Amino acid sequence: QYTAWLKKVTANTAYANTVYNDSAWPTMKLPTSNGWEATGLPGLDGAVWFRTTFELPEAWIGKDLVINLGKIRDMDITYINGKKIGSIDSTNALRKYTIKATDLKPGKNLLAIQIINPNDKGGFVGPKSDQPPYVIYPADADPKSAVSLGLNWKYFIQNAAPPAFPAYEASYLPFAA
Repeated sequence: QYTAWLKKVTANTAYANTVYNDSAWPTMKLPTSNGWEATGLPGLDGAVWFRTTFELPEAWIGKDLVINLGKIRDMDITYINGKKIGSIDSTNALRKYTIKATDLKPGKNLLAIQIINPNDKGGFVGPKSDQPPYVIYPADADPKSAVSLGLNWKYFIQNAAPPAFPAYEASYLPFAA
């Protein structure tokens, strides 16, 4: 069931498209270190899209960029201007992707991230390091030269009804003394 649901929600990439109109989407302040549940979406499991834009500095045209998104619960599929640039299915992995110069355009660029969270807390956790999250910088530059992507991102709940996620007895059995 879960595999079929995942295939269905990840097949719809319209929300990553640059011409998609997200003007009616609400915004969420990142990071959501205690899950998006703490930001007003209690009990939400499923697939949620996040979008933001950034201006490509003229000096960065023709350069590969690095994007640091910190940690995300659980799976992300990350797009730049409608093209997939990376995906990780792990709660503890740092999301740091390289964006090819050919996938960028002068002026405004769109970053779209689909987060799949079938159970428990979901969303952008942020970093567990000294590097700030939600930044972008040239691959050949010091991360300290990074430009912030901002902390207020638009979001859309694509599907809030994932099939039951497998739970294990050990997760709720009391400890024996």
